[in-house]
Amino acid sequence: MCTTGNLSKFYRYSNSKLSSKTNVGPLRQANGSLTVDPQVKAKLLSDHFGSAAFAFDNGLRHILSPRMHGAKLTSMSFTQSAVYRVFRKLKITSAGGPDGIPHLS
Repeated sequence: MCTTGNLSKFYRYSNSKLSSKTNVGPLRQANGSLTVDPQVKAKLLSDHFGSAAFAFDNGLRHILSPRMHGAKLTSMSFTQSAVYRVFRKLKITSAGGPDGIPHLS
């Protein structure tokens, strides 16, 4: 417990212990060991997200049961102009995503 009463010092200490210096922290492999190797982590993530845990779009329209009663979403569309307007609003100086690639190139 922090007895000095300095809450910001406590948060700095705890964040330094909880955060990773890289974008993706260590990942656990199938054998139980942790890896920090970027190549191994990329393969682990690719295998996981490419597995049956996630659905692939087969072009069929799915009917989903509502999660909230009373609220209804009848349609959703992504047009080229709508996506372009969102991209135009992105800041050029923003940091890249977890892959390290900036959103504008």
